[in-house]
Amino acid sequence: AVGAAPHLFLEMELLDVQDGDSFLLCSDGLYKELSSAEIAEVMASFPPSPASRRLIDLVLEKGARDNVSVIIVRAREND
Repeated sequence: AVGAAPHLFLEMELLDVQDGDSFLLCSDGLYKELSSAEIAEVMASFPPSPASRRLIDLVLEKGARDNVSVIIVRAREND
C-alpha cells in the first residue's frame, strides 16, 4: 500500500514512448487474479476504456478476492 510506511521509496525509469504504447496502472487485485498473458491480450484487443472494463469483468468472473483498480493510458502523437 502506498503510504503505509513512514518513508516512501519510489523507483523511476525513463522510457522513449512511441505512438500506440500502452501503460497499465493497477492494484494487486488485478495482477494476482489474471496472468500477464491474459492482461496483455485484453490490452492488445481493446482501446483503453473498454480494456479497463474487460479486465475488471474478468477479475469479477473469477471471484474478485480483493479490490481491483485499473487505469490504462495509450500514447499517441500530437496532431
